[in-house]
Amino acid sequence: MKVSELLMLTEEKPLIGNRYGKRSQSHWLVFMKPGREAHSE
Repeated sequence: MKVSELLMLTEEKPLIGNRYGKRSQSHWLVFMKPGREAHSE
């Protein structure tokens, strides 16, 4: 799966990411899950 195809599946943008391996064919991405509001009124 291409990274561009993966990114189309979510509106969130990755916080960080990197290519890995001799030919840079592996990628890792870090996303942050939106939290709930700290205060509920």
